[in-house]
Amino acid sequence: MLTNNATGGGMYGDTADSPAITATSFYMLHQISSFLRTYIQHGIFGFYMLEVGIYLLLIWSFHKKEVIFYAVAISLFFIPAIHIGVSNDFCMRASIPGVFVTMVWCNEQISKLVKTRLKKGLNLRMTALLLALMIGAFTPSVELFRGFYHVVKEKTIFLENMPNETLDVVDGVSYNFETSNASEQLFFKYFAKKLK
Repeated sequence: MLTNNATGGGMYGDTADSPAITATSFYMLHQISSFLRTYIQHGIFGFYMLEVGIYLLLIWSFHKKEVIFYAVAISLFFIPAIHIGVSNDFCMRASIPGVFVTMVWCNEQISKLVKTRLKKGLNLRMTALLLALMIGAFTPSVELFRGFYHVVKEKTIFLENMPNETLDVVDGVSYNFETSNASEQLFFKYFAKKLK
């Protein structure tokens, strides 16, 4: 990340009209403050709550003394504010660990529920967690159905629609995934072994 064209001042990183964005501290603070205003003004906080906040809220009492719980909650709140280069791949990839840990915590509570609570009856929080998980499962269920449906309907698995492919290329340069001047970057100058 530190040496690619988007953040490391690559081929076009120093030009004023470049879509590549140098990740300076000032810019990142500006981006985060702008993002927080958007959260408040446009109801994106509601999106956060629906995506992961409701689950974190319902399992909070089981993990309220764990630092990792707060690290997950805070990072998932701020990650969408970070935009590097010409695509949103940072947000997509950086949120995976936090979402995964939240899934494990929810599974842990459901497992405990099956072992003990079913005999004693459901409490309000466990009922709400089950309901939230069932509603949350609707989207992936529809996506799975859609995937199988179209494969059967078209009689082929080659159905991808990738106009930009994996690498977003602007003017022949992939900002997020390439380093145009690798030999001048930190890794190659100081850490890479020189060939004789």
